[in-house]
Amino acid sequence: MAEATKLKTTAVRRRKKTPKSAALSNVRKLETNVTAIIKAEPQITSNALDIEDTFHNSYTAQVIQPEISPDIYYSLVEQNNSLNQCISAMEVNIDGTGFDVVRSDGEEISDEDEKAVQLINEFLMEVSPTTSFVTLRRQLRRQLEISGYGCIEVIRNPKDEIIFMRTLESKTIRLMKLADPVATQRTLIRGGVELKIQTLARERRFIQLVARRKIYFKEFGSNRDLAKANGTFVATGQRLPFEERASEIIYLTVHRSAVSPYGVPRWLNQLPSVIGSRSAEELNLEYFAAGGIPPLMVFISGGAMAEKARKQLEGLLAGKARNKLKGIVADIQSTSGTIDKGGGVKVDVESFGSDRQQDSMFENYDDRCEKRVRASFRLPPLFVGKADDYSYASVFASYTLAEAQVFQPERMEFDEAFNNTVMKEMTKGQYRIKSKPLTVADAETNLNTLRTAMNGGSIIKKDLVENLNLVGSVNLKALDKETGEEIAERFSGSSSADQVRNPHIEDFADDDQIDASTGEPVAKVDLSYLGLIADIQVKSLTTAIPAKDLKELRESIKALNAFEQDMVNMLTSNKLYASVEHDSIGMSELVGAVSQIKAVHNDPCPSGQVRRNGVCVPKEETEKAEAGDSTGPGGVNNHIHILEADGVTSEAEGHTHTWDAESNTTGSTNKHTHQLG
Repeated sequence: MAEATKLKTTAVRRRKKTPKSAALSNVRKLETNVTAIIKAEPQITSNALDIEDTFHNSYTAQVIQPEISPDIYYSLVEQNNSLNQCISAMEVNIDGTGFDVVRSDGEEISDEDEKAVQLINEFLMEVSPTTSFVTLRRQLRRQLEISGYGCIEVIRNPKDEIIFMRTLESKTIRLMKLADPVATQRTLIRGGVELKIQTLARERRFIQLVARRKIYFKEFGSNRDLAKANGTFVATGQRLPFEERASEIIYLTVHRSAVSPYGVPRWLNQLPSVIGSRSAEELNLEYFAAGGIPPLMVFISGGAMAEKARKQLEGLLAGKARNKLKGIVADIQSTSGTIDKGGGVKVDVESFGSDRQQDSMFENYDDRCEKRVRASFRLPPLFVGKADDYSYASVFASYTLAEAQVFQPERMEFDEAFNNTVMKEMTKGQYRIKSKPLTVADAETNLNTLRTAMNGGSIIKKDLVENLNLVGSVNLKALDKETGEEIAERFSGSSSADQVRNPHIEDFADDDQIDASTGEPVAKVDLSYLGLIADIQVKSLTTAIPAKDLKELRESIKALNAFEQDMVNMLTSNKLYASVEHDSIGMSELVGAVSQIKAVHNDPCPSGQVRRNGVCVPKEETEKAEAGDSTGPGGVNNHIHILEADGVTSEAEGHTHTWDAESNTTGSTNKHTHQLG
């Protein structure tokens, strides 16, 4: 054991005393020589610019780099065969439906609110020159769906009033790290009382790079000024010159990244399908360009093909597909046999026609990729044009599902963000925007719903009129204390108290619907009854109906007030011309006028009179010639007999007049001509 320890100690000492090896010295000399050669030769680099990320040289300790450059997202959307359609569907159906300005407390807009609402609408109609709020939202939605995040720039005037808004290209914007906490004041509503709360907040800055020029922005609501040239905050209370101040950004995301504050698109988890679908299409394109599998192969036994013929054959088989349809003539020379007798040459041609691809490859894979991408947006096939055959039921189900699960939640999220920022500052929290829903209108279904509501007494007249205006595309106004005078002047010049009540409608007490002139409840409208009258009126305008039914129709219409008559005319025009593009208000008035004219011409005159040219005149005047003295021989006498009692015949001046069955009632007329002898 002692000898082993002594031997180990001696080996260690020898290693310590051993000089540097000659091999190491040679390696260092080689490194020196290589360095000298590199310094002597010019450095070879690419002259092309790197476009993978416009910020690749601008990421610093303060600028946060996203995991995937937004430029790549934009490129994939341009190349994929389904992404753009899905994004367009989201853009149109979420942010293209419009909006309303409403009160924050839920109350209806009153006359006192009209001026404020008008000012808000004027701003939103043109949030920046030539750009409306709806257009801005659609631009923002497209950027959100492509890159996962979007930015609205809020521009103020020297008085710090919001004057413009515009979208910024998300691929030109990068986030900076949060600044150090600073004391800031926030305004909140608690218990119906406005409270100002002091809190510590870390504010976000943003940087934009366009054409190698950098510009800085600050988060919306920041209390400090930011220098737009270098991104430096000034102390609280200090102000920069107006031209040096940075504008503000409202930053929105679709889904927040797990490792950074950037947003990521909702289709990121389907990135393999997005790339794979493109690769499959490119492979098919290359296959078509190359002509696919060679149509045949030539085997030569006992001979050799001439060099020129061989090259021509190879060129044809390796060329475009259209060249492979040409016939080929090949010269084959024998390479066997003797001088006296030549050897045999055998040429076999193997066809590959049955093995050639008859259609593009990976069609099923591409179809599945499209479904996966569309599933990431949760869109039914109808919204991207994939439904080949569909009915109203399938369309309605698709719209209802997409509206409830996709579109409406996204609208509510945007409304909340905009109302808590811009609208809260501009209107002191008194007003907000409310995006309109996506609706599929079915007039018959909506009318049946209104009938049910009216029969149950669960809707007041004002709400009924508003819904009828939506269903029938008309502009009716309710007969109530607010609009009674206007309606009375519009229709008959009489007050609402003079309107005839419908005997088929039962009055009811409603504190919100009291007639100002009489102090009594306003009658409830029976929509089913009005619909029945409209059905009969349609029949009277399109076909001949018995005089008895026509008389009952006139009496029923006379019993209605002007408001109800207007609704009957609207329902009639909607039934007659539901599928025709027309002026709904003008068509309703035209239907009413035609019905009145027809009623007048069929209304019986007093006893002893007859209607002539729409006017009741004495019966004696109808017995006279209508033009000149035509009582002599050969003259013509045009006159009218009136049926004074129910019956089928009437005798006058020695001849008999017969009425048809439909006009066999008192007051019917028979116009005819006598040729005098």
